[in-house]
Amino acid sequence: DYRQRLDLRKLKITTGNGKRASTKFTKLRDCTNRNGELFIVEGDSAESGLIQCRDSKLHAILPLKGKVPSIINIKDILDNAEIKDIINALGIGFYPNINISNLRYSKIIILTDADPDGGHIASILILDLAMLVPDLVKTGHLYVAKTPLYSINDPKKGIFLPLWTKEEIDKAVAENKPILRAKGLGEFNPEQLKIFSTDQKTRSLYQVKYTSNLEKLSKLFSDVNTKRELLEGKFKI
Repeated sequence: DYRQRLDLRKLKITTGNGKRASTKFTKLRDCTNRNGELFIVEGDSAESGLIQCRDSKLHAILPLKGKVPSIINIKDILDNAEIKDIINALGIGFYPNINISNLRYSKIIILTDADPDGGHIASILILDLAMLVPDLVKTGHLYVAKTPLYSINDPKKGIFLPLWTKEEIDKAVAENKPILRAKGLGEFNPEQLKIFSTDQKTRSLYQVKYTSNLEKLSKLFSDVNTKRELLEGKFKI
């Protein structure tokens, strides 16, 4: 297995003790609850919005501020700061030396933009984590948060309603509702972001399912429609 050729000493991975990680990472905004949730988010603007709407006891935030490489490129993965930060924040070690009981969070949630670039980043993260820390996926701790491309947005009436399907969008258009098209998380204010990210009553999460089938994993890098179906949970990853 090519994963066994990766040198843990080069990665400088923290393994084991399960302690909170706030003092070790400059980018991680940690939570205080051991059963909290870690949001892996795309960019500074999304991080800023989440900081304002999160519960600091329950929600940790780790922003991606650089390119995340595909694990297929071994050299890049060894040198990539984003991947190292994610693995360190999880606290469970690295394949094949993983102790899932040391996981610092109950849910690891990938939160990216609703546009194709955001889908591509989410796809790479799923593939990397499935290969590097497969136990995370096997035990059902990895999720993808669904983010809306279109929403009904009427600030005067205090209405914000994500539109998830073509039928919902068509109905809103027919009823002449005020529609917001926001391809980036940074275009939402903290109250709107909370609705589809941290609020358990209104958000929509997809649990990533594990498979050792590399053919299915490779489909994450196929056409946009197939990628969307995969990320929406129609296939096991």
